[in-house]
Amino acid sequence: MISRIEVSHLGLLTILGVATSLACEGWVIRDDGAGPVKIGMSLSQLNTALHEKFAMPKAKDEQGCFYGNAAKHPHVSFMIEGGRLARIDVDSAGISTMEGVQVGDSEKHALQVYGPTIKVEDHNYIPEGRYLTI
Repeated sequence: MISRIEVSHLGLLTILGVATSLACEGWVIRDDGAGPVKIGMSLSQLNTALHEKFAMPKAKDEQGCFYGNAAKHPHVSFMIEGGRLARIDVDSAGISTMEGVQVGDSEKHALQVYGPTIKVEDHNYIPEGRYLTI
């Protein structure tokens, strides 16, 4: 079962396998972002798009890369790297890719939808897990 979907600054869509449910109304995961958010946005632009108040961590060693978790979108995380949105993680059903794949779907379904464009690799930390990257 798919546990998380990520889209990154590399334009890669990664579907990770095992999860639950809740949605961000009308959001769709694209290769350049999700909902009103686009990869590469500044922290200020991200705050404006989401009506949030994400801030740079105070600790210098945490400022290079950190996550923001939106109050209105509890199952979506936003990775900020170098002051810009680098990755969006979705960890619950309800937000699908443009092709209709979402958290909770089977790996088999994702493979059927994406066909040969999907790359399958073993997960680094979960023995039975796999990365499915488009």
